Amino acid sequence: MSIILRALLVGSEMAFDEYTADFEKILVISEELISHPMSSMPPILSFDIAVIPPLFFLVLICRVLRLRREAIELLKLAPKQEGIWRRRSIVKYSEWKAMMEEAGRGDLDEDDVLPESARIYREHIPSNAGWGRANVNLLPLQIHFSKGPVGPDDTGLAQMPINSRIVQVMGNML
Repeated sequence: MSIILRALLVGSEMAFDEYTADFEKILVISEELISHPMSSMPPILSFDIAVIPPLFFLVLICRVLRLRREAIELLKLAPKQEGIWRRRSIVKYSEWKAMMEEAGRGDLDEDDVLPESARIYREHIPSNAGWGRANVNLLPLQIHFSKGPVGPDDTGLAQMPINSRIVQVMGNML
């Protein structure tokens, strides 16, 4: 939350590049929580966040490829579900976003700052995406997003073939 609050009024995805040390702390703490002996015991009922939301947040806004990869690998080891956060959905979306953004890296080295033109932000699922329809399993998930510096016609569209459980979770998250 502190990263969000500190970068709230900046208005550029580039602002998050200043928080690499904070992202590394998220990884260290998450790894400790996942490897703790009690982590294999699912909670009876919990409304608290554990590792999935912070790791997902890291993948969404941290553009250091090494840290993103570590976060995705830790997500794969996370509990199956934490509250509304289902691991499978989060991993799938995290891999998609990292892949989409990294495709815009071009010839830049992995350690270089990802250019603003390659960054995806303002992702959302349109309200007419077919929630509740009987054939929603057959529909691809449509994700609208912006890429690069903010402009009037900067939206893109991606389609992901996903089952209804993932669609419902993604709809709650975005």
